[in-house]
Amino acid sequence: MSQIKEKCGQILWMVCGVLLAGALSTGCEKSDPPESNVVEYSRFIWINKSEHSITLSVMLPEGGEFLVQNETMAPGERIETEYAPWVSDYIKLVEVTYDDGTYTSFGDDSPFVSPPGFLSYDPSDLYKYTRAENWKTETVRYVDWTYTFDESDYHCALARSLGL
Repeated sequence: MSQIKEKCGQILWMVCGVLLAGALSTGCEKSDPPESNVVEYSRFIWINKSEHSITLSVMLPEGGEFLVQNETMAPGERIETEYAPWVSDYIKLVEVTYDDGTYTSFGDDSPFVSPPGFLSYDPSDLYKYTRAENWKTETVRYVDWTYTFDESDYHCALARSLGL
């Protein structure tokens, strides 16, 4: 009888170990597609906290589709747009023009290279965005991608446009 209890205990521990290993190995990364029963939308939010008006164009890699094209944000304003379905981990191109004519672009098609000290300002890199998940219903989820432009972004754009 004690051998049967011992065998049952061993089997129980093995089953628990397999279940735990499976649970730990199924984590979601940012680029994972949503579960099959969940509809997931990406909502992009760009906020202008700089002292300049910004004209913004943002292109996705899928077919060269623009999320926004030549949209203008005054200081303190924001632009929001929704995109379905799940978005990939990068944006193909972001073009930014400030009210004084300073222009810069980021992404695959960008001719600019960021000068030293300005490498962290890149609105084409989704890792520079704040990401938040919001459930609208049990099967509809929004992933908010938020980028906030500030004076540092402007100074980066100015340095890039001057070739510094």
